Amino acid sequence: MRANPRLRQIAVLLLSAVLGPLQTTADPIVFKSVQATSQGQSPADLNACIDGFEAGASGWSPPSTEVKNKQAAVFVLARKENTQAFKFTLFFLSGQARNAIAEFALAATGDANPTLASNWEPMTVSRFSAENAELGETPDRHLRAGEVEPRDVGIYKDAVYSVTAFTRLHGVTGIRVEAFPVMQVNRHMALSWGLSRTFILTEFRAEAVATTNVALYAHVKASHPLWHDLKPEALTDGFPATIAHPSELGGMGGEFYFEIDLGASYAFDHIGLLSRNVGPDMETERKRFTRMLVRAYEQPPDSGSPPVWEAMDRADGSYPKSGAMDLLNKASGKGVFGGRYLRISSDNAAPLSPQLAEVEVYPVRTPELIHIRADGMALGIAPTIIPAGTHRLSMGFRIPQFGVCANQQFRWRFRGYDDAWSPAYTMEIDIASPLPGSYVFEAQAAHSDGNWDSTVLSLPVTVRFPFTQTTAFRLLIAGAVMSLTALVVIIFNRRHLVELRTNAAVVKERARIARNMHDEIGARLSQLAMIQDVFSRKHSLSEPVRADLGVIAQNTRKAIEALDEVVWTVNPQNDKLASLVDYLVHYAENYFAPTGIACRTNAALDWPDLHLNVQPRQELVFAFKEALQNVVKHSRATLVTICVGIENENLLLQISDNGLGLPETTGGIGKDGLGNIESRLGGIGCKCVFRNRQEGGTEVIMNIPISSVVFK
Repeated sequence: MRANPRLRQIAVLLLSAVLGPLQTTADPIVFKSVQATSQGQSPADLNACIDGFEAGASGWSPPSTEVKNKQAAVFVLARKENTQAFKFTLFFLSGQARNAIAEFALAATGDANPTLASNWEPMTVSRFSAENAELGETPDRHLRAGEVEPRDVGIYKDAVYSVTAFTRLHGVTGIRVEAFPVMQVNRHMALSWGLSRTFILTEFRAEAVATTNVALYAHVKASHPLWHDLKPEALTDGFPATIAHPSELGGMGGEFYFEIDLGASYAFDHIGLLSRNVGPDMETERKRFTRMLVRAYEQPPDSGSPPVWEAMDRADGSYPKSGAMDLLNKASGKGVFGGRYLRISSDNAAPLSPQLAEVEVYPVRTPELIHIRADGMALGIAPTIIPAGTHRLSMGFRIPQFGVCANQQFRWRFRGYDDAWSPAYTMEIDIASPLPGSYVFEAQAAHSDGNWDSTVLSLPVTVRFPFTQTTAFRLLIAGAVMSLTALVVIIFNRRHLVELRTNAAVVKERARIARNMHDEIGARLSQLAMIQDVFSRKHSLSEPVRADLGVIAQNTRKAIEALDEVVWTVNPQNDKLASLVDYLVHYAENYFAPTGIACRTNAALDWPDLHLNVQPRQELVFAFKEALQNVVKHSRATLVTICVGIENENLLLQISDNGLGLPETTGGIGKDGLGNIESRLGGIGCKCVFRNRQEGGTEVIMNIPISSVVFK
């Protein structure tokens, strides 16, 4: 037997007032046009019911000649709405008594261009109320205003209807309102209870119900009868006070189940199972909420298709606090977390199990960046390069998946710049550009239950440095310093070496060049480094500029070190074999000092008074440095031993380490060091051996015939 519509309405309103629904409404929906079955009205009259003014003499009003026939009006949305639940408000504020629609129904379409001839899907009404009127449901699920006796005409005020309805369509583009004629007390058919027999809809408004719960209003069925008047739909009606459980007192085990059809297949983010809110003296009811087996299916379960995901909630037999909600995510079970159908059962032995108040299903929602502008200039999205000097960024987003939120839409941050999340209440944000650097922009969508989606939008973002803060600028400065040094060396050599005719003159000139390079160029480079340090201390600079100035000073000091090596090479006082050995030993000790690799040296104290040619000596120094560099870069050694001596008229250089040893292949990218050493030594008639040590590590032996490097 069908419940009295009026009593049902009162119960729903009381529950809504006391407990509140599980969702709220979002921003108003904008309509762009109206069409109606009756052509007697002008477009201006029809559009009056979407102009934003509640009262007036115009709107949708079928002519009195059409009151015996069903009428319809189509309200075309300005944009597609990705939601399935709506709250509608119908205003009848023309000042004429009882001019509200007597009976009506709602439908929705997803057609690209909605018309009266479109494919319309009837909407299911979940709750309704009215001001200055009484609404109830008819057996065919229409809404009907109560009949008013003629003697009450003078006391009735204008009516306003509020209706919450939902559709299974995804992406609504139009709403249709159908008005049905009813039989008046005078036996005449009419579209309203007023004397005019028609109505004037002065304003039609709609709001998307802010929810990301795709189970809201979903169809639910039970495998077995439920207790008394309980309905399976209580699990998806949006009210936490309604419950459903089987009628059998004894536990039915896995035979009983609830099955929910979500209407479409979704990738799930989380599932919520809500327990009933009961008092402390109702412990038995709380025990009905345990060992819930939740299974998700892509195909109808009755078809025999296996579940794609399943989980046992509270497998330990525990039960939640009164009114608590259990959240299940992908990790709660096994399989692919998604599907269209849910089956919920329990092997709990407590009577009337399982018992649930609400089942909520939240699909994955991930924001998408659709545009980004830097001070009004459009930029590419992936990867995003923000020009230097940008002040403001404007970014537009969309969330293509189901649902909307009433308040916070998503949150965002530039990870690596400021890891704190910032809220976004609309799909457009306007923010200050971060400082130059490389970051990851992240955005995360909210769900209407207050939880954050597990997926995160991640996009690499690079904010360009001003040119004066770029590596290119630093290299330019360093290159200028080195070029100046090279230019001075060339000038000095060209000016004086062309005049030398004897070896003694060459030696004398080399000494003069070395002295001038050290005193003039070295002094000026040292002065430049000192000026940079003083400038940094005396002036208030931003941290990036101070850091860049420090890099320039550091490069200047490296140029001084390089110049010292050039001076050492040019100076004829260092042509002797003893001077070369002393230089190599000291260079090795200084080179390994900051690396954490211990360095042991073993060199003779007395050396023959031999003078070396400049070019062979220079190649030998470069080969030695390359060998030390290989130890630091590739060996992972903790100890290096360097031995220098003379054997059979040969100068022997032995470099041993306790590292990983030689690689299986010595060629390829990043493995040019050994080849460079062989090439340099081979060019001056010397040999080099690379081999693994028996006790582990690598040994490099350079065999240099003294006759090939001695000055003749």
